[in-house]
Amino acid sequence: MDVSKHVKYLKKAFRYRALGIHKTLAKDLGKPFISLECPFRIRKPKGVDKTAFESLMIALFYVSPLIILGADSAEDLEPFKVFAIRTKTREDGRTRKLHLRVCDYSIIDWYPKLVELGKSGELQKRLELVREDGEKRFWRLKPYEGKERIVYYDLLQQVKNPPHEALYNVVPGYILEF
Repeated sequence: MDVSKHVKYLKKAFRYRALGIHKTLAKDLGKPFISLECPFRIRKPKGVDKTAFESLMIALFYVSPLIILGADSAEDLEPFKVFAIRTKTREDGRTRKLHLRVCDYSIIDWYPKLVELGKSGELQKRLELVREDGEKRFWRLKPYEGKERIVYYDLLQQVKNPPHEALYNVVPGYILEF
């Protein structure tokens, strides 16, 4: 997939902010991209793309949403998907930034509760909290049909007993498509 249009948009939209990107994807992209490595060694589940898996762990560790460049890239994270919000509408730059900001708030707002529920093994309660929160925060995208735009990922669906507290959180991902 050609992501040059996506990269161009991100460079323009976030020229005053740093965007962390997996080291294998950085390839001399320049500002605003910062090359990041996964700070942990966890056995990757079979059939999961290594870069996608490590990108998810980086987002969890830095308590930051994922920006996913196209639906094809989102497929690599399918085993971790716990909830998705769909929309038929095409988004303009302002709406994209709004939804990314809302993703950012959501991951920070419920971090302590999701970590607590993850450590206690209450995965069903976590899923209910994520669903309720997503529907409430992204009410603008109703009636929830069409293409997936916001997707929530939970590492605990595939990995048991992660080595760091941050990995018990749930990450919202924003699928950037034009």
